[in-house]
Amino acid sequence: MGKETSITSLIGLALPLMMLLNNKNEKGDGIKLNLDLNDDFERKKALVSNIKGYFNENGQETLSKVEDIIDIFNKVKRIKESKYKNEVKSTNNLPAIDKGERILAEMIDYMDDDRKKVAENIIDTKKRIDETKHNITTYKESNEKIDIKKIDSIIDLIKCFDPVLDDKHKKKVKKIEKIMEVMKMSEDEF
Repeated sequence: MGKETSITSLIGLALPLMMLLNNKNEKGDGIKLNLDLNDDFERKKALVSNIKGYFNENGQETLSKVEDIIDIFNKVKRIKESKYKNEVKSTNNLPAIDKGERILAEMIDYMDDDRKKVAENIIDTKKRIDETKHNITTYKESNEKIDIKKIDSIIDLIKCFDPVLDDKHKKKVKKIEKIMEVMKMSEDEF
């Protein structure tokens, strides 16, 4: 059984190597590696894959390695021929700041804890700024359509900035709102 194993292992190594090697180099002595990138590596990989099942475990492992080498040749061929049309996705409709945010969000899972925390803070801050921007736009549109008292208008404007305020400042805004509510009361109500 030992001779049979070594023979099949030898065949397992020899067969794929024969596929990649030419008989002679230009001088006529020795052998040369045939790295012709015009070869159909997919077909060679399919051949290795189809015959792999007829070998013992060691032979199959060796042929799996040969398949990986053929994959490398395929990648080199792809790079040389610049075949990346199917890889290109159009993102031109996104503003640069949104592209940056999405890139950062995709990278978070691959960052260490310190950098992850910073990236999450950046994304959270941008979202809060976007929310504030939306609130201000809504405020402007509603003030143009409706006749609002100036005090109510000031309170609504202050509320627009709520997403970017920390808790300390939010408490101060609440106090200002209460003061404004008192100012709106008639003297009879007070």
